Amino acid sequence: MTTSTAASSTSRFQHLSILEATYTIAWIKVALHVFGLERTLAWCRKRIGQVPVHQQVSTAAVNEAVRRIAMAAAIFPGRALCFEQSLAGFLCLRRRGVLVDFCLGVQPLGFTAHAWLEYHGRTVNEQGELVRKLVRLPSIIQ
Repeated sequence: MTTSTAASSTSRFQHLSILEATYTIAWIKVALHVFGLERTLAWCRKRIGQVPVHQQVSTAAVNEAVRRIAMAAAIFPGRALCFEQSLAGFLCLRRRGVLVDFCLGVQPLGFTAHAWLEYHGRTVNEQGELVRKLVRLPSIIQ
């Protein structure tokens, strides 16, 4: 892909608003509580299954979208931790045609679990040191 093609693809990328991020987090929190994980993931799969994966956007644009999810989580009335934030980011970006991966990992001794997003095999807005300590689990949504 040439530089001009990459720039034009990025310019067509619809940036995520904090309002949409807040709404998505709220919906995910309610859906997980009311319907459980399996049905929430099924709904997400249905929503992203209809969108072709075609967007090549800059890593900076993906980082900005995830940063806005984190900002929405900070003002969200209630707790939206890494799982809800990552699932919201996954859903918002995949609905825009951006191929991001939703990842889960655990550290068995001194148990720790974490969810994050990856774009082109690299963590998005995450501390790589934390993710490297975790054993990555098989994907629960693609």
